[in-house]
Amino acid sequence: MSAEEAAPAGSEVEVLTLDVGDDLGELARVRAWVRAELRDVAEAALADTILVLDEVVSNALRHGKPPLRVRLLRQPGSLRVEADDAGKTVWAELDLGVSNVSGATADSPFSGRVTG
Repeated sequence: MSAEEAAPAGSEVEVLTLDVGDDLGELARVRAWVRAELRDVAEAALADTILVLDEVVSNALRHGKPPLRVRLLRQPGSLRVEADDAGKTVWAELDLGVSNVSGATADSPFSGRVTG
């Protein structure tokens, strides 16, 4: 799903992208990147984002095919986390106001809702 499809009409989306290597050691680099990019986000929402990102990225590293790209699609009050590998895109959305996480793909291990 493109940034335009993920965002409601008329809303501006900031897209941040990181290419990720093919081993689990990359998770620390991904976490540091997110902390730097989202330094203006409340700590609770940032912790939720990192939790989701760890799940999505580690799943893609374990079960996906390189190359792996992580995207953050940010708009006021919400954040969409995506991990694209050569096979599919897994995503989750975070409401930065209430720290709720939801994600969906047909076979995503992180589908459902987590409340922080």
